[in-house]
Amino acid sequence: MNSRIVYGFVNEAGEEVVPPKYDDLGVFYNGFARVELNGKYGFVNEAGKEVVSPKYDGVGLFDKGFAWVKLKDKYGFVNEAGKEVVPPMYDSVEVLNKGFARVELNGKFYREMLNKNL
Repeated sequence: MNSRIVYGFVNEAGEEVVPPKYDDLGVFYNGFARVELNGKYGFVNEAGKEVVSPKYDGVGLFDKGFAWVKLKDKYGFVNEAGKEVVPPMYDSVEVLNKGFARVELNGKFYREMLNKNL
């Protein structure tokens, strides 16, 4: 007997949008929900498309078109298309206004331009 519980999403009409295959789900925020599979995280959109495969150790919420991602204790960013626009290489990150992020590397702070890789 398989006692593993898996989760998916249904829409307001009760129609399956995301098949039940994930270990855990977040709520939709700015059109995206966090998903967990085998201890790794990614995102699905409201249409049910997996835009970021569950391959990260952690993910943040989408804010101003970007979400932070964590891999091996380093942080980077993905955009709403699922493209990794800044690879996980920073010690900490924060989305700022106008396509910039504040990033920390080895105790020093910088501004990273997020839109350059769109």
